[in-house]
Amino acid sequence: MLTAQIEQLTDVLPELKPLLPWHYEDLSLHRARGVPLQPQFGTYLDRDAQGMVVCATLRQNGLIVGYKIGFVALGLHYETCLTASPDIFFIAHEHRGGTGALKLFRCFEGELRRRGVSLWMDGSKNHKSTERLFLALGFQPTETVFSKWLV
Repeated sequence: MLTAQIEQLTDVLPELKPLLPWHYEDLSLHRARGVPLQPQFGTYLDRDAQGMVVCATLRQNGLIVGYKIGFVALGLHYETCLTASPDIFFIAHEHRGGTGALKLFRCFEGELRRRGVSLWMDGSKNHKSTERLFLALGFQPTETVFSKWLV
C-alpha cells in the first residue's frame, strides 16, 4: 500500500539521495548538455532548518518510491502572499499511472494549507508532461516558461 506523508528533508535526505540519479536520468535536460547532477545539499538543509522546505514522500512498505519538494516564502513581489514554489518531484516508474501522484500531491497541498500558504506555483516539464495531474488537482495553466542554453 502506498502512503504519502510530510517528512523533514533533513531526516529523509539519506534515503532520497539514491533516487536522485534515476530522477536525473529520467527527466533532466541538463544531462544531454553534460551538466552533472550536483545538488547543493547544504543550501537545502539550511532552508529546511529555516522552515522554508516542504518535503512529501510516497512510501511503499517503508521505502521511498516518490517525493515532492518545494519551497515556501513570502512573495518577492507580493510580500503579504505566502507562496509555495516548485523544486522537484519524482515517482518511480513502477508506481506511475495509479493514484500515487494524487496521494503525494494532496499530502503536499495539505501541508501547504496547514502552513497558511496562499499561492501554490508548480510546473510540468514539456518533454514529460504532468499537465493532466495538475489539472486534476485544480491548477490553472498561467504561464509557460521558456529556456535557452547559452553555452
